[in-house]
Amino acid sequence: MKKILLLFLLIFSIAFSNAQNYQISFTGSGASTIVDSVKVENLSQCISLNIGGNDTLSLISTVGINDLGSIEDNSIKLYPNPSPGNCLIDFKLPTQSKTTIGLYDITGKIILKSEEFLSQGHHIYNLTGIKNGIYFLKIESDNYTCSAKLVSVNSIDGEIELNHVESVSMKNCQTTDSETGKNMVSKIGKSIIGIQYLPGDVFLFKGKSGIYSTISTLVPNQNQTVNFNFSPCTDADSNHYTVVQIGTQTWMAENLRTTKYSDGTAMINGTGAGDLSGNTTKYYFDYANTPAMTAIFGKLYTWAATMNGAITSNSVPSGVQGACPSGWHIPSDAEWNIMDKYVDSSVDTTAAGWIGTDVAGKLKATCTTFWNSPNTGATDSSGFSALAGGHRYVTGPFYWIYAIGYWWSSSEYNTYNILIMTMSSLGSNAYIDLGGKEDACSVRCVKN
Repeated sequence: MKKILLLFLLIFSIAFSNAQNYQISFTGSGASTIVDSVKVENLSQCISLNIGGNDTLSLISTVGINDLGSIEDNSIKLYPNPSPGNCLIDFKLPTQSKTTIGLYDITGKIILKSEEFLSQGHHIYNLTGIKNGIYFLKIESDNYTCSAKLVSVNSIDGEIELNHVESVSMKNCQTTDSETGKNMVSKIGKSIIGIQYLPGDVFLFKGKSGIYSTISTLVPNQNQTVNFNFSPCTDADSNHYTVVQIGTQTWMAENLRTTKYSDGTAMINGTGAGDLSGNTTKYYFDYANTPAMTAIFGKLYTWAATMNGAITSNSVPSGVQGACPSGWHIPSDAEWNIMDKYVDSSVDTTAAGWIGTDVAGKLKATCTTFWNSPNTGATDSSGFSALAGGHRYVTGPFYWIYAIGYWWSSSEYNTYNILIMTMSSLGSNAYIDLGGKEDACSVRCVKN
């Protein structure tokens, strides 16, 4: 039994020593240089957390490491984590009570235990002398329980001590950043917050600054700074849209949901419109005439509403603003193909047919219930975050919500049909199809 335990510990030590832990910080540019908050999503593991724009994200490799039953709770902030042997424990107690802080090793053995009567509010402790390894921290009081995983990369034995920091300035706290060697006291007001990952995991970061919201995706392989290039994207109904840069283009990362053009002119609510054969009225629809669906999938628009009456041809990309916010326009078929080619180099840019082998996989939102299972190939590595909003057929029925997404281009194929982009829950490739002008489809806009 001892030999088995020693072998496990040897394997664990090798895996841990080979693990790479990275730190990601965030900056803003464009319409704002301030990052208010960041939603962090590990799309490969479908875990997420929200952090402040000034916080640093610590990616903790879990290669060869089982979860050991630990439940991460982001109400505790540990920084730095991984730790060089010293770290700060930051938590907020909802009511005054007797509080127990326990530190456990990976076998569940208690390493340190402290009991203290604490007041309601914010508390910071300094934990020192932690030897190399993985630990679990648990904080318990009468009506508060939380836990977190702590990784130490300290190879020097020492006496483990836990001290309650009395001063907000933390002048008596001398913990050190493992990457820079600088005193962590200078980082008050910022936190280093950990999230697990495996090499190759895809991360999506959604940065917010006031009314602006921008997506960036990353497969981490080093310490780095992620910059959010904030772009204004607001329609006449004052809906503010998240955007994403894909190659040289900037796209809306959610479907249009406006009921007005940028000059304030209203479109027509198509509820009860019936058969639209030959009808050129500028209609919009909520899927199945259910407004609650719009918050998730956006609205559906006839081509007349999408283009605001403009006429184009497939041979000449038009840049028509149509229903898009000021500074944005309806993408031509050629512009859809530029994006497709960027996310998947195998794309065939012929006028119609299957394109690429993984275009839809890289464009479809994942970790969501808004695509039917199996949502084949979805990784959202582009950050486009496509959802299957279905469509309204010319005669009135609504079809394919959760199963297929349909998006207009500005490019006419012939007198009756438009080239549209489609994606399905059952495939990782996309399809350039033909949509009838009186059908109603989703709209994504591209920046001028």
